[in-house]
Amino acid sequence: MNCPKIIFFVLFLGFFTICKGQKSPLATGKWAKISTTKQGIYKLTGDQLGKLGFTLPIVSSQLQLFGYNLSNLTEKVSGTINPGLSENAIKVMDGGDGKIEATDYILFYNQGPVYWKMDSSLNRVVHQNYATGDSVYYFITLGQDGRRIGLQNVQSKNNKTRSEFSQHFLFEKDSVSLLNSGKVF
Repeated sequence: MNCPKIIFFVLFLGFFTICKGQKSPLATGKWAKISTTKQGIYKLTGDQLGKLGFTLPIVSSQLQLFGYNLSNLTEKVSGTINPGLSENAIKVMDGGDGKIEATDYILFYNQGPVYWKMDSSLNRVVHQNYATGDSVYYFITLGQDGRRIGLQNVQSKNNKTRSEFSQHFLFEKDSVSLLNSGKVF
């Protein structure tokens, strides 16, 4: 009997079991994928959900929206990132009947592929791009007790009148193309 081959086979099976990837929630159930390109609040109607393949009416509490936390995706690999999907909170406007029909809708916030943050060392707002591309993708499914945006208890009213605001624009000119430079990587 060839003992080294048996030991190698047992070690191979153990290594395969340890290195097995996590099970994706996308493997079971009905899922639809949507993409967004800008920061803001998005509206998804019941009619659009029907066109994505969901049968209307949908029980409101079952609708779930998942996405990847793109702020964790950087060019530097670290051991602290969560590679899985995370559920996003949504605001369901179902008319109070607990069912999403064609005219009902949901609202959700998308940070977008370009985001702005305050750089305290420069004392100004700077932009950063996600390393994944120009779109952010979300996955919709039916589950149980989806995350919801709750009501906030406001203690006092803000009666200040604003006469000015700050808005940021980003203009990037792509002046270098590695595809047309003749270089092969």
